[in-house]
Amino acid sequence: MKNILALLGLVLALSGLGLAIAGDNLREQQTPTVKSVTEQALDKGRELWDGKRRAPRDRLAQLQMALGALGALFGLAGLLKKEHPLMSLVAMAAGGSAAAWNWLANLIF
Repeated sequence: MKNILALLGLVLALSGLGLAIAGDNLREQQTPTVKSVTEQALDKGRELWDGKRRAPRDRLAQLQMALGALGALFGLAGLLKKEHPLMSLVAMAAGGSAAAWNWLANLIF
């Protein structure tokens, strides 16, 4: 198989991107809350009002950034080894997006 690095990078990058996109839903399932809906809404409003909204720094965020960075690196290695260029570039783009998802989502939402 000639495109092994690019394919491995693509798999890692897409799994990191999928984890990044579904991360909020997974976080909600992991941590049960005992606060009421009103308290949660007030806390969220205070975060937005004070400008203290930060990107999450838990193991899930670290895993998605690591998978994204590894996918981008394997995509770059595949590009340097003259493997399939489109597959390598897509792996690099998806890996970069997965690694930067926390900051991107914080800017947009």
